[in-house]
Amino acid sequence: MRDQRMRGRCRRPLELLAGIALAVGASFAAGGAAADEAADTLTIAWPTVYSFIGMPSKNGGRQGERLVWLGVHETAERIDAQGQLVPHLAESWEISDDGLVHTVKLREGVQFHGGWGEMTAEDWAWTADDQWQGKPTSNHGGQFIAVTNLEDVRVVDPYTVQFVLKRPNAFFREYYGSIRDDVALAVYSKNRVDEMGVEAATTELPDGGTGPYQIERWVADTEIVLKAFPDYWGEPPAYETVRIVQISEPSTVLAALETGSVDAAKIPVTARERVEAAGLEVRSAGIGHSRIIFAGQFCFDEFDGESVAPRPGYDPSLPWVGDCDDPESMERSRQVRHAMSMAIDRQALVDVIAGGHGRPSYVHMLQGFFADRYMKDEWVIPYDPERAKEMLAEAGYPDGFTFEMVCTTSGHPLLTEFCEAVAGMWSSIGLEPQIRRVAPDAFRKQLVDRSFNGIRLRVDTGVTPIPEARGFGEVPTAAFNSGYEVPGLVDLVRAASVAVTPEELDRIREQQYAWSFDQHLEVSLVEFDEIYAVNPEKIGDWARTPFNAHASELMDFERVEKPR
Repeated sequence: MRDQRMRGRCRRPLELLAGIALAVGASFAAGGAAADEAADTLTIAWPTVYSFIGMPSKNGGRQGERLVWLGVHETAERIDAQGQLVPHLAESWEISDDGLVHTVKLREGVQFHGGWGEMTAEDWAWTADDQWQGKPTSNHGGQFIAVTNLEDVRVVDPYTVQFVLKRPNAFFREYYGSIRDDVALAVYSKNRVDEMGVEAATTELPDGGTGPYQIERWVADTEIVLKAFPDYWGEPPAYETVRIVQISEPSTVLAALETGSVDAAKIPVTARERVEAAGLEVRSAGIGHSRIIFAGQFCFDEFDGESVAPRPGYDPSLPWVGDCDDPESMERSRQVRHAMSMAIDRQALVDVIAGGHGRPSYVHMLQGFFADRYMKDEWVIPYDPERAKEMLAEAGYPDGFTFEMVCTTSGHPLLTEFCEAVAGMWSSIGLEPQIRRVAPDAFRKQLVDRSFNGIRLRVDTGVTPIPEARGFGEVPTAAFNSGYEVPGLVDLVRAASVAVTPEELDRIREQQYAWSFDQHLEVSLVEFDEIYAVNPEKIGDWARTPFNAHASELMDFERVEKPR
């Protein structure tokens, strides 16, 4: 496996593309059987193929999510293409009158990949317990909700499991039990780990999932091959094989689509006309959005009665970081953040980078339907570079300052354009951003240990359905956060989690967004249309799951239908 991974890292995108084309050509040249096999194989391009991780406790947010999105592991319930909660591995989910006991009746006869036996409540209890190991807290969605609210997991009988909460939580069932985003509880085979051992189970196949697809091959930085699971409990997928290949360069992705080497891939919105001219269909992949994160504002020394260790990234000498014990310093740093936001021409980013297919965005977590519902006129940041320079001077920086600008290489095709454009806008008001590109996994350690205190730009896909479960979950006890910890928002998040009416939740959310706008620690720039291209001769309907908030990749392959 190690040798395969090393070889995979050495392959350049054009070489990989050539290999795909040769393989397809060889299949058709070999005759009818091979041609049938090629016709029953779906080939997808991803910007990055991550490492396989087969243990809940070893999976970060993205790896665990991807195994669910790929159709390998499954959750108790799921969100359908219309955004409705529907049963899946659970036949029913009942909540006690006091909101503390969630009783889940599991589907019988569900088999694990790899011959590890039938899924039972023991597997669910073991998975929930292991998910917490090594990372007892996290701000990743369902996991964050579980570790802050879940007191016990009880096996009632072989097909019934109970989740017992410390306190009622309005989002527990939806986010921990179903959302295909941010670590909902997806079941893993306990027998697999018992027999293989933790080390082998972490990195080696078979995968031990229950989904419609099982993993046949997974080589980091190269490819993933999925095969339909013959003993799947539900409807079989349309395609027998799905092959995911890593092609990082957007131009190479477009060439692969045009030559038929891949059947579908995410593409920049500016490439729409080119792929349509090649006879491909363009479809919506939801909302993309870019944002700035000002890291280093760590202000907790105590949380929930426990002392908080000093954060290595806390440095109040940085212009965007205030002295937590000095209100005037905090105000100056807030003014710096607002000035830097004011220096960004959001409409120009929409027009030039997103090809006009989008709109300016101003408040963290206010995109899509949330922006339509909660956005207020007073939260609009005008583009005013002259006023921005005045504000910087008032804050003590008339000559600007130099800073590190990290652009995490998320694989999004528009990342470089956004990063360079924003850096240029800041340079025009006298600032000196020094761009540094870092892979997300390499950068994560700095966020976990709270050592990062620079300014970073992200480009992401999707809107999370519960902002309190992820984007607003910046608490000192979380294993991961975005780079700041400031009192105020956490109290609102806790209030939202026990809201009992939609009207109460709306009121609390308005306060959350007002806090986010005022503090300007995460600053939204624009939201824009995400699109993907498909070969209409291979792909018919494709009911994509909503709310894939991390998905730079195309997934949901069990939902793909062949053309009629």
